[in-house]
Amino acid sequence: MPLSPRASTLTWLALVTLTLTSFALSETSGARAAVLPILLAAMVKASLVAFQFMELRSAHPVWKAAFPGLLALIIFILWAARAAAS
Repeated sequence: MPLSPRASTLTWLALVTLTLTSFALSETSGARAAVLPILLAAMVKASLVAFQFMELRSAHPVWKAAFPGLLALIIFILWAARAAAS
């Protein structure tokens, strides 16, 4: 199934917006307070790339379920490691 230009453009705009938001959060708020929102934005961005540009939306249902679960596990591990280090 070919990508529609509109969907690709909207995905790209969402990726840029999330990147700029993450940057703004890291610059304006305390580093400790911004960790979780930045990690969640990274999770959303990874999901957008996987489902839109890597065509995970047409993959086997096991992969569709495993990918967000794996992302959530990675985000949790990073957040827990950051919390343990401080």
